[in-house]
Amino acid sequence: MELNNLGYSYRVMGMSKNYLNALQQRLDVIADNIANDDTPGFKRSEITFEAQLKRAIERENYEGFQAKVTDSRHIPFSIPLDWQTVQPKRILDYATTMRNDGNNVDIDKEQTDLAKTNLTFQSVMDLLKQNYNLMNLVLK
Repeated sequence: MELNNLGYSYRVMGMSKNYLNALQQRLDVIADNIANDDTPGFKRSEITFEAQLKRAIERENYEGFQAKVTDSRHIPFSIPLDWQTVQPKRILDYATTMRNDGNNVDIDKEQTDLAKTNLTFQSVMDLLKQNYNLMNLVLK
């Protein structure tokens, strides 16, 4: 396996690990939301991660116009962001209210999010499995 491919495998494993951690946190938040469906005043939460990871990858590969920064007070057009430092963020939804008691948990949305997260989790696990199989094949 070439060194370039090893770097690719490292990235795949690193991003997959971070993504699986984010998906686990999302599953925990969805379970918390479902468990508090009947709690008056409870506000649902969600985990954001994918958009931040996408932004980090795009900034890493940014080849557009560069601003000339000659002073510490100048603001560059693009600030590099390392994909390894991207962390999932829990966001509390204060903007919506579903019921008169202040609870905004929509059980149908939570169940849909749960199914989507489970499918995504399984897909990432399949990707990791393929990556490990490829590495084992090369090492033999």
